[in-house]
Amino acid sequence: MADYDVIMKIREEIPNFDEKELIDLAKTSIPAIHALLVKGKTKNLQEYCVDTLIDKFLNNNALYRLSEDIDGVRVEFARLDGCIHKEDKFYVRVYASIYFYDNVDNNYDNVELFDKYWNDVWIITYEGNESDKANSIKSVVNQCPTCGAFMNYNSYKKVFKCDYCGNTICYAPIKWKMVDIEVRQ
Repeated sequence: MADYDVIMKIREEIPNFDEKELIDLAKTSIPAIHALLVKGKTKNLQEYCVDTLIDKFLNNNALYRLSEDIDGVRVEFARLDGCIHKEDKFYVRVYASIYFYDNVDNNYDNVELFDKYWNDVWIITYEGNESDKANSIKSVVNQCPTCGAFMNYNSYKKVFKCDYCGNTICYAPIKWKMVDIEVRQ
């Protein structure tokens, strides 16, 4: 499926979907998640990940390259990989090429150690949830600005829709959380 087709399929479910926002989130959150996991600060991860994924990280240190020997993590490339419906929920998948490296700076005292580099591909599954701001907006918007009729909120598609004139308003900001990661080494 071409990128354009993926975006159009996602926008059928989430009209206010912003591809750049989700890709930027993947690029910035993966190094942060890695650093927090290595330091053992799992409480801070709940902003980015569901608890089952945090447990998966902690039980698979080698798979996710969780080691203090890793000096840097960078997402080289990320793109949308698709979307899926599962158990009445909608998920968006992101393909991410992740570069892990061990910098020579901390190996100066041991000549046998040298720089090590790894490049893995992670397929990250995200679930989008409404933020508290979206819930407060829902309580304020009740009249269609076009015709004045009552607007219903569709929490699944995250839009207000007027049943009379069909006007649609996309107000709900989406808060993305990682629910799963498939590692391809």
